[in-house]
Amino acid sequence: LIIRIGERKICLAQHQEQFYVFDHLCPHNKHSLFDGLINFQSEVVCPLHSYRFSLKDGVECEQRTAALKIHELRFEDAQVYLYLKD
Repeated sequence: LIIRIGERKICLAQHQEQFYVFDHLCPHNKHSLFDGLINFQSEVVCPLHSYRFSLKDGVECEQRTAALKIHELRFEDAQVYLYLKD
């Protein structure tokens, strides 16, 4: 799912009963990660060049490019809070 907040777009994904929020553009070539797959290692895989980014910390598995921005999502008192990194 792509969420637009102002001019910014982020992806919301569920994997293994966990929710993850991350920038929708790959840091390598700015291709959308919306069509990317999430593999068994909890990495989002860019559909353009197959760069793999950890959904835990955003680091690309071979450190070939900058890390993907991972945002914090909290569930508290029946509310959902999203904390965006700059």
